Amino acid sequence: MSENAITLRQDLTPGQDEFLGRLTLLIGQMEARIAEFDRERNAVTILHQDTLAIQRLIRERAAELAAKYALPEAAEKKLRSIIKKAALDQYGIRDLHDLPRRCLPACRALITGWSSWSAIRGLRA
Repeated sequence: MSENAITLRQDLTPGQDEFLGRLTLLIGQMEARIAEFDRERNAVTILHQDTLAIQRLIRERAAELAAKYALPEAAEKKLRSIIKKAALDQYGIRDLHDLPRRCLPACRALITGWSSWSAIRGLRA
């Protein structure tokens, strides 16, 4: 604690000091519970079938964009990696299996609507 905080605490009445101590303890307990809740919520990851479905969705989106912009087959493969990387970066994960279940609908929407003209232009060159 800083000297200023100690001085302010000395100016409190015993009842106020006790209340402040209880309030500090309560805030610490709430922070611990919120952190635990976040860990529990993020711990439930998607199933293997969901991972396969996302990979299929990535392949379909890459094929769709490759056909639309007349990209060669090699570029389509690179496009799949770019789309996958965008999804992984969006959720801060290293592998699709680590995707939290609650993020699955948003991830599907991200892949379905993914488009990056700069990436496509880079693949054309």
